[in-house]
Amino acid sequence: MNRPSTVQNDDTHRRNQPQRMCIGCRCVFAKQHLVRLVRTRDSRVILDPGRKHPGRGAYLCQNPACWERALKRQSVVRALRIGTLHPDDRLALEQVAQRLKQTVQ
Repeated sequence: MNRPSTVQNDDTHRRNQPQRMCIGCRCVFAKQHLVRLVRTRDSRVILDPGRKHPGRGAYLCQNPACWERALKRQSVVRALRIGTLHPDDRLALEQVAQRLKQTVQ
């Protein structure tokens, strides 16, 4: 009787990676290539580089234009289901976008 091979090729591993959508450009990427934002219990927004914080999450890719677009179009507010984005949180996210822009240049 022929048995299927138990060795998995690289394609199988690639297909099984968790996928998430960037809220800025709406493109789908592997979860590990995106930056996670989390809504905390007090409706603040924090970066979650380790992807371990509890709470509702949203993802943005490394493109600074996506960060600016997400802030401009209120995508962060909608995705995280918060009433308004706290001014300090907005400032922190804008600073991340600026740092990303500097690394791209």
